[in-house]
Amino acid sequence: MQKIMTGNGIHKDLRPTSVRVNAETLQLVFKWRSNPNSFAITRRLPQTADELRSPADTPAEWALYMTLMWQEELSTGLLVRGTRRRVDGVIYIEEPAKTALDPEHGYTYSFYHQDISPDADGLVHITHGQSPHNRRVSTYNPDQLIGWEIAARHSDAESMRYVGKAVTSWTGSDGVASLDILDTRPGTPPHIVERIAFKAVHAAADAGALEVTTTLAIPVLAAVGFAPASSNHLTLDVRSMP
Repeated sequence: MQKIMTGNGIHKDLRPTSVRVNAETLQLVFKWRSNPNSFAITRRLPQTADELRSPADTPAEWALYMTLMWQEELSTGLLVRGTRRRVDGVIYIEEPAKTALDPEHGYTYSFYHQDISPDADGLVHITHGQSPHNRRVSTYNPDQLIGWEIAARHSDAESMRYVGKAVTSWTGSDGVASLDILDTRPGTPPHIVERIAFKAVHAAADAGALEVTTTLAIPVLAAVGFAPASSNHLTLDVRSMP
């Protein structure tokens, strides 16, 4: 348990706050990066000797194996793709009930964080929209831009194809971020639009945002946690988000 509590061997961005153990389960409560929320993940403890199998065939090896599993899961976005349940200020994370699929068309969706590299002028330029007729561009200082999230899809009949993006940046107020861009190809399923928006909001929370605002009028934002703050302004409180 000491290895888990110190975070040694798990992930450099994880800060354990407690380990809860009962007869059947082990639960790790932790902070992640600069996210103001607390998270918890739970695993069932081996109940018999038969359940201790290689490579984790002793209690000590099982504990080490679980730290490595948590490292892998957290590094690959468990906090975003997992099923979330907030109880008494802690977000309990479980494996996702849904995969990023579109069964009707046979697509599988993938999500990526776009590396942020300034252009020759030292700024980052991001084009809005999917239409070639929409050439509006947002320009950012590199330290202003928080996240540039990309969605793509593929199928047995189609190679990887760009679907859309979501962009967050810092506003001029401490702890306040903005969801500036959320655009996807026509026909993208709403749950995929919601997923990329949520990924962008979570990137802002991981960077330390306490609030995320937007002027975008997109229906799925309510499911992400945004609520009206004025006639043309939505806001999301990171500390109470889903």
